[in-house]
Amino acid sequence: MSPIGGSLAGIAGAPRSPLPPAWEFSAGGGASLSRRSGGGIAYADNDGGGRIGAGGGGLADHDWPGAPSPDQCRVGDIVVDVIGDPVGVVDTIIRPASGPRLIMVVAEAERSRARYVVCPESDAVPATCQPFGGAARRALAVPREAVLASGSYRREMGRLVRDQSQVDMFRCRAGSGWRDADARTRDEIRADFERAILTTGQPVDIEVWHGVAHLHGRIATDAGVIEALYISRANAGTWHAISSLISDEALVAQMRRQVRASAVAAAVAAVGVSRGVATVTLAHGATIKPAILAAWQDAVPGLVKIRAMPPGGAARE
Repeated sequence: MSPIGGSLAGIAGAPRSPLPPAWEFSAGGGASLSRRSGGGIAYADNDGGGRIGAGGGGLADHDWPGAPSPDQCRVGDIVVDVIGDPVGVVDTIIRPASGPRLIMVVAEAERSRARYVVCPESDAVPATCQPFGGAARRALAVPREAVLASGSYRREMGRLVRDQSQVDMFRCRAGSGWRDADARTRDEIRADFERAILTTGQPVDIEVWHGVAHLHGRIATDAGVIEALYISRANAGTWHAISSLISDEALVAQMRRQVRASAVAAAVAAVGVSRGVATVTLAHGATIKPAILAAWQDAVPGLVKIRAMPPGGAARE
């Protein structure tokens, strides 16, 4: 996520104003508390004023004083409103003294640019269903029109500024409820995967929830992950897509690092991974103890098992 900054002047008179009047978003400025992971977001609250400054880099909830509990929203959470219509995905969470606020990328029908809305975190009902990849599914206690009534914002030169244009929110396909619409979208994405070179025949699981596609399972290459996300986002029935796919290509790279760092690197001629199963081809006359293979497997999350195979011989686990 890119860091948030920018002026949000003029919101004090808006209905259900999402930010206290004394608050300001700024691309610079000092801070008394900082998110330091990768630069992050800087926060200060001095004499009733406040500032969020862009430090550049990732966001880590544990860097805030008092890390949020699992019941609190996190960056990346998917948010729908009280009747299930998509609102957006949480981009940033600010925590002024008056209470946490969610800054969300809006679920728009037109996805050529990103716009943002702000609402109190207290409006978000704690998730009651299973996690959605690395995100949680959340529901607001209010309709999305109430959130939009407070205004939307766009990013200009790293700053959030008021956007006066009308927001065309993503809607369920005509003539169907979300369950039927999501099932149709899932089938369309699966058919598109079978037509694409990098995704055909791959054991990719597809889940669609209120217009958000979640891809999980396994795939052969990192490029396949990118193509799968591109296909999912291009479907008319989605406004967002996330992936927790495990790439065999990525597992091979991690396995090679483990082998190179070990004392038995000379005993390994080649490493391969297929559907999460790693095959270590041994050099001529070499052997590797099962305990070493087990240690490698523990060090590489996502591996199902590791097999050792002599040149031209049968694999052994």
